[in-house]
Amino acid sequence: ELQRDGDEAVNEICVPGQIGLFQEYLSKVSGMYYLDVPKAYRSPSITSVIKVGDLSDLLNKDLSVLLSKKV
Repeated sequence: ELQRDGDEAVNEICVPGQIGLFQEYLSKVSGMYYLDVPKAYRSPSITSVIKVGDLSDLLNKDLSVLLSKKV
């Protein structure tokens, strides 16, 4: 979701609608975690489809829950 622009710049490429299509047609994803959550991924249209959180959410809460689930 990031694209290098020359030697020093980075552009954020955020296509939030893709996750809804992925969830519906390919496979369910438990969540998406970022160091800095892109603003577009905090919208209700995305958070109603998938959990979006900071890396601290994953490490402090969700990882233990995900690991305890039976596959």
